[in-house]
Amino acid sequence: MIARILQERMQDSPSIPCVIDDLRRVDHGAMVTRMQEIARALKPKGEKRIYLYGADSVDLLAALVATDYLGVEACVLNRQMSHAEVETVIGALGAGLLLADAPIKGVSYLDLHALSASGSNQAMPSAGEGKVIVLTTGTTGRSKATLYSWQRLIQQAKREDKQGRSTWLLTYPMSHFAGIAMWVHILVNGQTLVIPRSFEAQHLCEVIRDAGVDAISATPTFWRVFAGKITQQEARELALKRITLGGEPATAEILARLRMLFPEASIKHVYATTELGSCFSVGDGQAGFPRSYLERPVGNVELKIVDGELYIKAQNRMLGYIDGTPAPEGKNGWMASGDLVEVENERVLFRGRKSEVINVGGIKVYPPKVEEVILEVKGVQAVRVSGRKNPVTGELVSASVQLEDGAEKECVLRSIRKQCRAELSRYEHPREIEFVNALPAHNQKILRRAEDG
Repeated sequence: MIARILQERMQDSPSIPCVIDDLRRVDHGAMVTRMQEIARALKPKGEKRIYLYGADSVDLLAALVATDYLGVEACVLNRQMSHAEVETVIGALGAGLLLADAPIKGVSYLDLHALSASGSNQAMPSAGEGKVIVLTTGTTGRSKATLYSWQRLIQQAKREDKQGRSTWLLTYPMSHFAGIAMWVHILVNGQTLVIPRSFEAQHLCEVIRDAGVDAISATPTFWRVFAGKITQQEARELALKRITLGGEPATAEILARLRMLFPEASIKHVYATTELGSCFSVGDGQAGFPRSYLERPVGNVELKIVDGELYIKAQNRMLGYIDGTPAPEGKNGWMASGDLVEVENERVLFRGRKSEVINVGGIKVYPPKVEEVILEVKGVQAVRVSGRKNPVTGELVSASVQLEDGAEKECVLRSIRKQCRAELSRYEHPREIEFVNALPAHNQKILRRAEDG
């Protein structure tokens, strides 16, 4: 189905860039040609499942669409995985053909780049719709494997006016739901995807200017780092028209900072999960979402709160987990999101994952609430709040803080303690505050799962 949409884009806008990377600009017509080359080369293999292990690139995107053209399952593996992890994941999920763009020690694979150059020009009909295995991010626990049809992914993509085509910067890896959803959105709307070589701020600024990027979707963690590395003048020169945030709660602090840096841009934060898909977006400049969303359908989803946890009924959610693990589902199609929320002043605010709550002497402490207070302190670039075991209270609140360049540690520490005393209860005060050079992050998201041991 996604292969058919790419072919439709070739018909209605053949010369519009489909993908731009450091090496080339590929229009929709060239992308169809590359996709069909890969499909012709793979068809004789007869595999029902294709694993893709490569840097986000034109070849990877073409191969992903080719699996749909062949009517087989595709699973994009994170390029940051070690070779041993690749072997372990394939062993756990089940046999299939592995395509890779670099040598993998101890694992049998086909060279993706060589494959894309092989095959004849013989016409080959599409074999029907394939499916996509999407691994959860694993930032709060072990990764799970979900299964989607391309149709469900396409139904989540918002149709836009083609007169105002956007050029999007890719910040999410194609191994994750957000990256695949972005690729689907690009194809459905005939837009352009730009793949940067690195996420170093000055390189990104060059890419944004040179490729004419006017839209970026990224995590709040990405935006905090990027915003901390560029000046207000540099931000204005980028001329962004669309900004979206997803993957983590968007706090009032980062929304306000982006509004200051990019006053002409539309700023939205998106709620999506690998299991439930893209659910809804909020564009009013405030954290959380309006309470009225609980009273009516929002697009193709319905929302409710059960015992402080957000439940969602999503029409286009995953088909299921491929290993048969039961979905966290309630009655009549409702699924527990795992996200805790509170209603304050007609606003529903996210309070973190259910698995992250800190128990201080029987009192629940929500890490995102403490983090938002600390992020208000000048000189703080990022923070992770977690629980540490304590023999008296069970747990205590601990904060790991990453400073902005040039910030003075002792001054920031005093400001954090003052801010926390002013805005938090004594149970929520961090009893331990450590400063780190960098917080552990994975694909532009702060890692929150407990460290081994």
